Amino acid sequence: KMTQGSEMDEFWEKLQGEKTEMGNYRPETTPFTYNPILVVRSSDDDTSWQQTYNYKQEDLQHLALLDNGVDTFLWAQTEKNVSLAESCALIKLYWLSNDVEEDEIA
Repeated sequence: KMTQGSEMDEFWEKLQGEKTEMGNYRPETTPFTYNPILVVRSSDDDTSWQQTYNYKQEDLQHLALLDNGVDTFLWAQTEKNVSLAESCALIKLYWLSNDVEEDEIA
C-alpha cells in the first residue's frame, strides 16, 4: 500500500541528522527532483509499501551499502554530475539474510 504523507515524514525524520562520509542521508529537499527511486519495505509483515519515482537502473554509477546498526540502506547515485543529495536514492531493504550480494538486489 502507498504510504501516507505523515508516514513518509516520519521515515525521513528518523534519518535527518545522520551522516556518513558521503553526506546526509536525507536530501536537502523532498520530494526528490532527479531520477530517484524510494522503496521501503516493512520488516515485520508482508503488507510492505513502496513508492517509486522516475529511475533507471542503468543510470547507476555508484552503490554503497551503509549499515547504521539497525537497518541497512542502499545509496544509488546516477551518472549525472549533480550532488549526492540531489541524485541519490535511498532504499530501505528488509534483508532475508545478512549476506545479500549486489546482484541479488539489483
